[in-house]
Amino acid sequence: MDSTEITELTKGFESIRVKHEKQERAKERLVFTVEHGANVSIVVLTGPTGTGKSTILDLFCVEYLQGRAAAMKADPSLRPIVYSLARASGHRAFEWKSLYRDALKDNGDPFAQARAHRKDKRTPAFLLPGESVSTGLMREQMEQTFDANETSAWIIDEGQHILSGTRSGGPGDQFDVLKSIAQTTQSRLIVCGTPDLPDVMATSGQLARRGDVVSLNRYRWDVKAELRTLASVMSTMLKKIPSNSAYPNVTQHLKFFYLGCLGCVGIFKDWVARAYALSLLEGSAAIKIEHFAATRLSAKSLATINAEIIKAEENYGDDVQELDAALVKSILHPKPLPARRCAKQVGGGKTAAKTAHGSARPKSTAKPGERNPSRDAVGP
Repeated sequence: MDSTEITELTKGFESIRVKHEKQERAKERLVFTVEHGANVSIVVLTGPTGTGKSTILDLFCVEYLQGRAAAMKADPSLRPIVYSLARASGHRAFEWKSLYRDALKDNGDPFAQARAHRKDKRTPAFLLPGESVSTGLMREQMEQTFDANETSAWIIDEGQHILSGTRSGGPGDQFDVLKSIAQTTQSRLIVCGTPDLPDVMATSGQLARRGDVVSLNRYRWDVKAELRTLASVMSTMLKKIPSNSAYPNVTQHLKFFYLGCLGCVGIFKDWVARAYALSLLEGSAAIKIEHFAATRLSAKSLATINAEIIKAEENYGDDVQELDAALVKSILHPKPLPARRCAKQVGGGKTAAKTAHGSARPKSTAKPGERNPSRDAVGP
């Protein structure tokens, strides 16, 4: 079999989608939050690599458009949802202008590319902190297009690239930019990316209040129900191999397969595609366990991904998070600030200090007639 045939067969397998429990649960939560999340401007879809976040976004887009099909038929100019990719620019500063341009393109603006090189002397109505005039104009045009086309949802994939920072400051400031856009356009922003994203949302009370997190995690080895579901998904996926090749029994080799995919359906699917391609290249009628062993990710790659997964599970696991004792205590019984700090926060002046401590200045320990050494010298 030549290389072209192998590529066609493996691409056919890569286009296959197998629904599974964790994916459906996360998608339903995402739909609910976008449609009914009161006062939520930004929804963060997060999880380790290979858990299927991009697949959820694709499914979400299809359902979102289906729900607005009648309105779009009545008015073809409507574009209820825009899907953009936050590209890594290779610089320390994230290029907002590039993101705005891509959003305009996806929204059907035929002049999006030309707007990026505007030479006129126009200025935007207002500039966000650290924003250049040209970037501000591009943002303003995007916001106007969102309003005109009634864009109510904006998906930004690979959102972790936004956290690289710009002249406006650190990662929290970048989310403030997104929050401002959401409020101006009345659109819900869906930012998808690595487990770092929720940490940034938690750095600001305003962001925490106006944002929500939807997490998609792996199937856990020590949870029997999850492991059974994963084994079923793996078997279903192997059955969908285009050439109906024979393959190893998942149940018999479950530990081997779990260690190679870390409980992530996306990683397993990519692994099957590689093993399948190797079997075709060798002219084998079956995908053998040796093909999987030869195409498994390296130990170093698996260790890196596993560390990311553990971090994600610690912050946003599958179970409902209970309020720990320390948090409950700090909410119900907040520790009062020290008197000196209170005085400083009230006004910081002599009056505040006197109110807090009984006198404006500490008592002097100098004897009568003894001069304060900090004063100017007396005499010639």
